[in-house]
Amino acid sequence: MRPSIGIALCVLASTACAGQPAPQDPSPERPWQEITEQYASSRLVRPRGSPSEASLAQELGLRLEGQNDSTIAQLLAHRLTLPGQISIGVLHMPPARSVPAWYSREPALTFGPAVQDSALAAASRLARVRRAVPLPALVLNGQPSVGSLREAAARLQVDVVLVYRPTCLLFERYPFIGSITYRASCTLEAIAIDVRSGIFPYAAAVTRDVTDRRLRQDMEPAGAIVRIATAASASAMADFVIGFASILSAIPRAEP
Repeated sequence: MRPSIGIALCVLASTACAGQPAPQDPSPERPWQEITEQYASSRLVRPRGSPSEASLAQELGLRLEGQNDSTIAQLLAHRLTLPGQISIGVLHMPPARSVPAWYSREPALTFGPAVQDSALAAASRLARVRRAVPLPALVLNGQPSVGSLREAAARLQVDVVLVYRPTCLLFERYPFIGSITYRASCTLEAIAIDVRSGIFPYAAAVTRDVTDRRLRQDMEPAGAIVRIATAASASAMADFVIGFASILSAIPRAEP
């Protein structure tokens, strides 16, 4: 009798084991997921598939058509010169957003001052730059234009204005163990404007990616996202300033 019971238990155990799939090793990394709706109200995030933003040229009031031939010829014939030591003004332009802030309960993610500080620090280290100052938005009447930028810069006694606008795509990945990982892919559009002539001696669009985990000092996800997006945008700004420095060194010095 006892051998029969033992055989029956073995059969039941083997059947139960056979009905369960063998455990699989977890994937070492989960796929990236783009952050779209959670921070849709932010002036930092540009969700993929969102309505296209106005170009930086359009925001500065540049007409891409309608200029007469004489104006084009005058701009092309202008011989750009700058003083031996120049002053630079830096203006941060936030990306245009079509989603009002009240659509989301998340805090607004802004990092303009941090990127502007990195731009000022990088520009002030250039050999030909005497000083670098922020161009306050309050001196501009509403939507800035090239004309209003030149007038504001002249009142601040700066020779060149650096105007930039960062826009970021944000991604997150939830690991099986550990903190959430965020990735920011930020594109920095920037131009340099000569205050005296209105010529753009340099313009570029630089994209940089930064990936990092949420740290304890971030306090909340928004803090981690701002920190990582700031790092990506500051890296792009540093590369833009390097390119501007090479152009600046080639511009002839104005005669006193």
